[in-house]
Formats: sequence, structure tokens, C-alpha cells
Amino acid sequence: MNKIFDKDPSIALVLGFLTNPEEAGKVLQDLDQSLIAGDFRRCQYLFFGVLRNYPLMDRVLGNLMKRPPRPLLKAILLVGGFEILDNLQEKERHPKVVDFAVEKAKHMTSPREAGLVNAVLRKFPHAWLEARQALDPSRGSDLALALGHPEWLVARWVDHFGMEITQALLQWNQRLPEAYLHIHKSAFQAESRWPGFMRVDDIGWEVAIQQVKAGTAYIQDPATRLAIELANVQPEDTVLDLCSAPGGKSWALMQGKPKRLVSADKVNEGSPRFKKWSENLSRLGEGVIRLQVDLLHSDAPSRILAVNEDQAFSLVFIDVPCSNTGVIRKHPDIRWRLQPEDVSRLTSLQGRLLVVAASLVGPGGRLVYSTCSLEEEENAGVVHRFLESPTGGVFRLVDHRHGFPWRDGHDGAGAFLLERLSRSD
Repeated sequence: MNKIFDKDPSIALVLGFLTNPEEAGKVLQDLDQSLIAGDFRRCQYLFFGVLRNYPLMDRVLGNLMKRPPRPLLKAILLVGGFEILDNLQEKERHPKVVDFAVEKAKHMTSPREAGLVNAVLRKFPHAWLEARQALDPSRGSDLALALGHPEWLVARWVDHFGMEITQALLQWNQRLPEAYLHIHKSAFQAESRWPGFMRVDDIGWEVAIQQVKAGTAYIQDPATRLAIELANVQPEDTVLDLCSAPGGKSWALMQGKPKRLVSADKVNEGSPRFKKWSENLSRLGEGVIRLQVDLLHSDAPSRILAVNEDQAFSLVFIDVPCSNTGVIRKHPDIRWRLQPEDVSRLTSLQGRLLVVAASLVGPGGRLVYSTCSLEEEENAGVVHRFLESPTGGVFRLVDHRHGFPWRDGHDGAGAFLLERLSRSD
């Protein structure tokens, strides 16, 4: 993989996805650390383009070959195929794309395979258009092919949301994402649909990164405001941010200037995520405590309370691990990593984490539960099951909010504000 990475990182990313979808995210992290920003964005663009169009591209390429290609050859064909799709109307550019892919194949594969790349990619544009025209988007299986999602996930959404909303959601996920800067105490202002959030394209990446490094802003989707607004941090609060890495929610919570904020997560020291978490928290100044802890370990509550002078917190915020179906537009690899059984597995984990979080809330305190999932089971399902349990019996649901991409124009999210009854209640 390292040799392929050196020759062409975008092909290495696709190869990683084909051989081990779980590993693709790690390869992308490594790429982020090793390339300058412009090169990284180009490789990510090609990789994500393949993922957004994978099922139909896979079918078209398969129809153009007598037998399935080995993974490396398939990765070269997929990257070359997407570059053709990216310039589908500019037919004069197709031969250049094909020639470039053939040269890559010559250096990475055999002469025979390089010849196959040439033959297949020259036929690819016509074969792609024919395949697209043959699809019937009113059928769920064809809709999944046309808009690059696994059939089981499309069927699930059609069942939950209906065909019209599902089509809108799939089309949203296929578009290039927009990056937003969440600003605090900024020297510049601009009109925005969501106060405090600006499109990075409107100010430029250089300015955005300067603001982030200064600690006055964070690259963050407007959907994050839903849970942060419910939290409504006050200066007298002691705040616990659970599952906090890489620190974006901690940054947002600190804008309320709480008395203390403990940012806790289970992150391997030395990992890129740990490094980013440490860097982000270091910009928040005094009053922030970083704590590495496995929330499901038996000693987790006592370790967390110890850093708050053995006192429960007035606000506990938990952004739980979830299916991430609300952020597929930004992370198209999610659609291929996620499996049908993952939602039920995750709801069990989320329920256990919510019980731990609840044990750390003081009388009269608040508990905010948040996800970036569109699935009802991971949102209201988890919260209502918790409220019906013995542990949840001392809490009441105060408010909840949902973000839906097709309605709100930003990532999907769920947020729930619970309040612990005081002892007198």
C-alpha cells in the first residue's frame, strides 16, 4: 500500500476502500498528514467521487470486462472512470484522461493490464450513459444505483421517510459539501443563514485557518448549533463534554464561558485524532481539563468526578458514537462501511453511554444527548427508552431538535435536553 501511496495517493485510497473499507478512513487521515492542502483536497475529491458513484461504475466496468480485475487494476479504472465522469460533457478531454490512467497502469501493473485500462476506459463514457438511461428511479434498487447508495439503506429510508424525501436526501448526499466556519469574537462579519456561521468559500481557507489557529473560530457545520443551543452554557456551569474528541463541541461549549469544562474521551495517545484533540483544547485557555477515559470502564465515573472536586456536573453533554447517516455528504465512505445490523448495535451502545452520562449530572442539572444520525432509533428511541428506565426516572425531557438536510440545508442531527429533578422533586 505504501508504494502505491507514493505513486498515486488517490489510487491508494480507492484500493484501501476495495480491500478493507474500514481501513480507508485511516488511509485518508495519513494522507491529510503527508500532503499539502491543495494536493490533499484533490486526492480526497477523486476518492469521494469514486465513492459517490461506485455501484453504477462497478456495474459498467464489470460489463466491459470478461472477468473481475484484481483490486489494484480496479482502483486505477475507478479513478480514471470518475475523472471521465467529472468531464463527461468535455469529450475532447477524455483521451487525455485515458492516456494518464494508462501511464499509471504501466508503472503499477503489467503491460497487458495497461492495455486493458486503455480499452475499457475508451468505451466507458458511452457505456455509462447507456446504463444511466436504462435505470428507472421510481424503483428503489435503480435509485440506489443512480445515486450511489447501498440498496438496503435506500430501502430503509424509503420505509421511514417516503420516496420523495429519500430522493431529496440521496441527491443532497451526492453534492459536494460546503465547509462552514463557526465564529466567536471575529473581527469580520458577513450575512449568513445561521448567525455565527460563515461559508469558508466566502472568506477563503487561508483566513479560516488563521481564525482557527487563533482560537476564535472552528470549522463546524451549522447543525452543531442545535445541541449547543439546547445546552445554553452559563458562566456558573461546570460542564462535562463526553465523547468529545476532536474537540469541536468543547470549543463551542466554551463560548458560554463556564466555570470549568472537562473534555473526556477514549482516544489512543499518539493517534492523529489525539493530536488534533490536544491542539484544539490547547487553544481554549484555562478552565479546560482533558481526560482520557473509557466511559464504559467501571472506574470511569469516579475518575471523571475526581477532576471536578468530587462534585457532579451542572451540565453533561454527550455526542454519542452513531451511524453518522446525517453526515454522509461530507463522508461518503460511511455509506459503504455501514451495515444493516450496525444501527441496532449502536443503539445498545448509546443507551449504555447515556446511563453513564446521567450518573454524572447533579440534582437540577442538565443532560444533552446528541447524534449526527437521521435514524429515529438512535435519537428518540434511545432517549425514550432511557426515560422509561429506573435511571432515567429522575429525568424529564425538556426540549428536542432535529436537523434534516433536505429541509434545513445542513447536516442531519438530533439533540435532546433532559433535566435531572432536584431532590425536593
